[in-house]
Amino acid sequence: GLLSAAYALLLRPAASTLSSPLSHSQRSPTMANNTIPSPSFRGGHGVDIKATFRSCLEIPTVNKSLTYVRFTLLPSLGCSSLSLRNTSSSSGNNLDSDFAFFMSVLSTFCAQYLDVICTFGELPISRAQWLSDEEKELQVKHVQEEQKRQFGAWSGQAYTSQVPLPTEVDITKRPDCIDDVIALAVSICIACPDCAGQFWGTITEGFDADCTQWKPIRVVKKLERLQGEDISLLPAYLSFLAAIALADAPDDSPNSYNGATVVHRLLSDTDNSISSPNTIANKNITWHFIFDAIRRYADVLSLQDKTITAGSRPSSISSSVGGMARRNPSASDIRRSSPSTEEYADSSSYYYGAENYSGFGS
Repeated sequence: GLLSAAYALLLRPAASTLSSPLSHSQRSPTMANNTIPSPSFRGGHGVDIKATFRSCLEIPTVNKSLTYVRFTLLPSLGCSSLSLRNTSSSSGNNLDSDFAFFMSVLSTFCAQYLDVICTFGELPISRAQWLSDEEKELQVKHVQEEQKRQFGAWSGQAYTSQVPLPTEVDITKRPDCIDDVIALAVSICIACPDCAGQFWGTITEGFDADCTQWKPIRVVKKLERLQGEDISLLPAYLSFLAAIALADAPDDSPNSYNGATVVHRLLSDTDNSISSPNTIANKNITWHFIFDAIRRYADVLSLQDKTITAGSRPSSISSSVGGMARRNPSASDIRRSSPSTEEYADSSSYYYGAENYSGFGS
């Protein structure tokens, strides 16, 4: 799957050329038919570039290759403490460690893959949408099966299904969805914060264009739009913003801002989304929305043990369900879990290489 995705990235220039609005007379006969001669066959046989390109983009999701990278390949690359900034010299980044080299290649690959699937068509389906579609399809199959039984009983020929239908959707057959692609990008940024810059675009500002600034890439804008249509993508969108916020400023200019500052401006109500190139038009996720959501969860999840009696519920729960909470909870109302540092370290050590991979790549 990863090799197929890499091959698709190599085919991108040809696919972009074939997708451009050129007239038929401007293309060569071979390019006009979207085919190139096959090196293995002669006599008119060819390879459909656009079909091959799109097929190679889909193969990683079907084979769950992106999930493999996140849970198997990424933890094996080494310790997250070996980042690019720790191996940098006065002349620039010195990729003298295996971890730095692997993460540089992996982050570039993931960023280009995200850009390609945004440029050529819609993003992959979300997990929630896939599950909904599969449940509807399974329901239709059950209805058809019941109709066959009824028809068999009416005609006097008993119908027996050769393969029994499942009662629920098998989620192990789910391909990699857009949630998984974003989760991979987030894992890369967490494992190597210096790689977060791969998921930004750049623009130049200033009188002499001497200042470089970050700007959102296509996937940020598409996720912002899609999460308004599919609420299940909201966690992926916010996680991606939190991950790319780890990026340092693109240059050493005092007017060049790091990723956290740019993300803060993206979520600020005071940001002018029309005049500023760093913002997303028609945005509906702001700091105001996030803090209102936090207040709502605090109201719903804080059951107020001192006031709850058998058969009664706090009024804040019923008033907050279905909308944002109107009451501002005090610090004593918010129930906080406080796991020990050792428990937290044990639970995350495998994914970030803090336990078993401390000597890898050194």
